Amino acid sequence: MNRTDIARVFHYGLRSAILGGFATYILLLVRKGGLAEKVEPGMAVIVKLSAMGLYALAICQLLLLAEAAWEAASGGQDEDCGCGETPSSGIGAWLKYGIFLLPLAFGMLELWIL
Repeated sequence: MNRTDIARVFHYGLRSAILGGFATYILLLVRKGGLAEKVEPGMAVIVKLSAMGLYALAICQLLLLAEAAWEAASGGQDEDCGCGETPSSGIGAWLKYGIFLLPLAFGMLELWIL
């Protein structure tokens, strides 16, 4: 496994965790009855449906993670067609993920306190 493969696996895993985290946050809001405080009542059904979409996207990212890990472990990489983007691993990537992780962490913290 080279550095690029590890970066791809890490980024797919982090994306899956973020998408699953937001879907779980919506689910916990629904279960604790706090969704009405955060969202207009007419939009509640759409928000609940979006949680299902977020779970589906998280599963897709997990499948991409498994594919990338399998290719990296077997060493049988397909020829690079240039169509996929290798994610950056610097401070920019952490800032991009931090934009999503920080509100998610604060939202989960709020639910744990309630």
